[in-house]
Amino acid sequence: MKLFCIFALKKLMYRRSEYVDLKIRIQEPRRFIQVLTGPRQIGKTTMVKDLSQELPIQVTYISADNTGGTDQLWLMQQWERTRMMM
Repeated sequence: MKLFCIFALKKLMYRRSEYVDLKIRIQEPRRFIQVLTGPRQIGKTTMVKDLSQELPIQVTYISADNTGGTDQLWLMQQWERTRMMM
């Protein structure tokens, strides 16, 4: 049980710098769409879910897993759709 607690603490500390950076960025007075990218399963969605519970922000989750990573039309459509929600 102690080993699990140490592991969980290390995981939280690793994520903390990105979490704090994103939190500061979202609280800035300007209103830009924030896009998180990165390798699969490193905690992007979890970080945004945790942050959305802490701050009164609108979150739109769009997965790019099935786009092949090079579909510019899809990306432009998602960008415009998200902008319309703001």
